[in-house]
Amino acid sequence: MGNKVATFTEQQLDDYQDCTFFTRKEILRVHKRFRELRPDLVPRQMTEGQASSVKVPCECIEKMPELRENPFCRRICEAFSRDGQGNLSFEDFLDALSVFSEQAPRDIKVFYAFKIYGESCAGAVVCERICCLLLVVVVVVCVAYGVLFMRHFRIYA
Repeated sequence: MGNKVATFTEQQLDDYQDCTFFTRKEILRVHKRFRELRPDLVPRQMTEGQASSVKVPCECIEKMPELRENPFCRRICEAFSRDGQGNLSFEDFLDALSVFSEQAPRDIKVFYAFKIYGESCAGAVVCERICCLLLVVVVVVCVAYGVLFMRHFRIYA
């Protein structure tokens, strides 16, 4: 009991739980994290309208430690933002974190991977991005397995 402030209504939590791969507790943690990005902008108690209309600018999202060094940070924000500019509402932010969670199925992850890494704004797959992505995957695999044969590859522009 006590004077605990409810961040969401029971219906909102049920809806978010149905639409994501998160538990109620995880949804509340995601909101806390979202609010920490801009506490002056994001209310402690969110109405249904505010959850989709209050947007944190992409510049604030890009400063998150998990995304700060990611060269695709801007594209990640754009892929999940409803405005296409990278500004994320709570619902956009929740969708993004849900897709990146361990519980999300592989087919959803693949869909968003192509949306983030493989498509230009016009929707065509760009060869340069695919080559870059493949290079990143090769480097990650090599680092993960401690393989040092990368020094033998020569990459020509």
